[in-house]
Amino acid sequence: MAALAIICWMAFARDLWLPFLPPLLGSLAATAIVTGYTRYQERKDRETLMRLFSQNVSPAVADSIWLHRDEFMDGHRPRPQKLFVTVLFTDFRNFATISEKLQPTEAMDWVNQYLEALARQVERHGGLIDKYMGDAIMAVFGFPSALTGNSDARADACNAVTCALNMGKELCRLNESWQSRGLPPVQVRIGIFSGPAVAGSIGSSNRFEFTLIGNTVNTAERLESFEKTYAADDPCRILIGQSTFELLDGKFRTELVQSIKLKGQAEVTTIYRVLEATV
Repeated sequence: MAALAIICWMAFARDLWLPFLPPLLGSLAATAIVTGYTRYQERKDRETLMRLFSQNVSPAVADSIWLHRDEFMDGHRPRPQKLFVTVLFTDFRNFATISEKLQPTEAMDWVNQYLEALARQVERHGGLIDKYMGDAIMAVFGFPSALTGNSDARADACNAVTCALNMGKELCRLNESWQSRGLPPVQVRIGIFSGPAVAGSIGSSNRFEFTLIGNTVNTAERLESFEKTYAADDPCRILIGQSTFELLDGKFRTELVQSIKLKGQAEVTTIYRVLEATV
């Protein structure tokens, strides 16, 4: 507006009349249209991100994803990229057998209370719930900080293991409450592995979800399901791989389980069982 006024005044001073109001109104209209379109696109991008993440992460993590959307979004879908993360898998031991003895409403209320308790621990320790798979959870530690290169692999691994230990404490509390009401106690297996993974969206244009894929994810899942009878008396069995073990810096007491080629794996994986925190 100032530039337009100066141009018109200079022209007028040289006996040349230039219309001021029409270009001013045109500029204002163009500004309004561009601003409205930009806000519309921004709202669509935010809705996409919040639909993907807001229910599975803390508000602080959701806001961080939004602030770094330029590094993260490609159009209206998350941009595929390789990240170093720690992946955590949980699974309910003998869920099908136990749930068959309950009424449908009782079974759903029971498993939802269990999942909510575990999800709170993931959120509390800075993790992101990638997906629920029936009674199982896949969580990721290190996202979205890995988008900007500010992630701390050691802190992510420690957070994941601390989260798993606190899940066990929460389960003990829930089991006492459930048994007092005549409900069966819960036992859970947890597998944790650290390494590179490809993050992106999968699915159709109408329905897609953010997820991670790769050997790190597969290994964490294999650790969770490793020899289901091993440490069967532990209400929360936690197994980690060598890569995660090396990132813990001795902050947790562990025991060596064995070195083995897990199902579908070409390389040998050394497995450790986490017992407790040492610091």
